[in-house]
Amino acid sequence: MKPLRLYAQLVLATASFAQEGEHLHKHHVDVFLGATLETSTGTLGQNKDNKSSAFGIEYQYRINTQWGIGAAFEAIGEDTIREEVYVLPLTYHINHDWSIYAGPGYEDGGHHGNYLLRVGVAYEYDLGNNFNLEPKFMADFIEDGRTTWVAGIAIGYGF
Repeated sequence: MKPLRLYAQLVLATASFAQEGEHLHKHHVDVFLGATLETSTGTLGQNKDNKSSAFGIEYQYRINTQWGIGAAFEAIGEDTIREEVYVLPLTYHINHDWSIYAGPGYEDGGHHGNYLLRVGVAYEYDLGNNFNLEPKFMADFIEDGRTTWVAGIAIGYGF
């Protein structure tokens, strides 16, 4: 529970930095499509790679022009869902286009589950009428030593 407590403290601390200025949509919802590459080291030291597709839904609440908090869900697998990933990212918007984010998460693989830390970067293209397109690149550092690299594109709507 320490990661969640730290996350809550960060969220509360950033809320005090509310800024006036440009109009922004407080709520943002994305649909994400991408690919994953999971890397791990086997018992004999050999590297094992596992590639899959990913589909997700993301929500972000913008505290101000620079900070946002959110929740993300991803289903990972090819023909069937192999794993589900849940993340609570804290996002820093560097400017109108670029953002970086990090947050605690949980990977549920059916018969096992692991905590993770997700870090990522995104670039936002404004499509007009409150829609946007965001290429994203993320890394999940999983507690059992695996790393999952995620790349894809999100189509979002702000309101």
